[in-house]
Amino acid sequence: MLAEVGDISCAFNATVYEDTLKDVPEIVAWGQNHIDIVQVLVFIAYRAGSMRKGYDYLVGSRKIDMAPIAYVVDEERQIYTMSTDVVEAIRSRYPDFQPSAYLNGTERPDHFKWLLTMRIGTKDKIFGYSGPKFMELSQTLHHLLNGSYLAYTKPKVHGRGKAMLLLAPFDKGLSRTALAYLHDAARSPALLFRKLHMQSIMIIQPADFTGSGALSMCDGCPDITVWEDRLVWSCRMEELINFGDWVRAVPTSGDANASKPEEHPPATSGKP
Repeated sequence: MLAEVGDISCAFNATVYEDTLKDVPEIVAWGQNHIDIVQVLVFIAYRAGSMRKGYDYLVGSRKIDMAPIAYVVDEERQIYTMSTDVVEAIRSRYPDFQPSAYLNGTERPDHFKWLLTMRIGTKDKIFGYSGPKFMELSQTLHHLLNGSYLAYTKPKVHGRGKAMLLLAPFDKGLSRTALAYLHDAARSPALLFRKLHMQSIMIIQPADFTGSGALSMCDGCPDITVWEDRLVWSCRMEELINFGDWVRAVPTSGDANASKPEEHPPATSGKP
């Protein structure tokens, strides 16, 4: 329906649970099949506020009850799927899948909290992925010309894959993509008359709870919003609305968990 209207960017968003991680490659393949009308795929790792034993929850020095918070759950379940886990799942079907840009965590700079991939191809084949230099050039140029950084853009821009290959001398990812495209075009010249589309795949790893009680947020959060003249994380607005400020988890004195630096796996798994 969006394609029929025209000039509207289409983004497909999916929350990734522990039991749906295996289905991510199928959605990525669906995205390729609709690369001409779907511009963005977004995968958000499931998170919830889990009431852990051995912690007090404070606002300032005041102990509070987290029950009013909508995203607090009592059930035990896996809530630490990481962005690298999603990358690893996608590579089971697309082995050359290659992210090119990221935002790190506030408490864990080695975590990929927003992990972006730009792929170029047709419904029949993905020829390759842009590299970090392409992202740097596109963001810098957009900022110089418009005074702002690039996020969602018009569908016609995503249809300029061939033009973007002209930047191949400056970006290794585009260079490999251009070679793969020209190799196929030499064998099938009709490919030269087909449009190449770009499609971005964003993987988001939300707040991570650490053993010390701190929350590792997305550094430079693109979804930042305003609350009472403050810039705040929009994903934690429930805390501000209910308690007036951020909630801190403080390990109970003498609890063994207080000495643990993290309650989720290290960032080395499925390194992008």
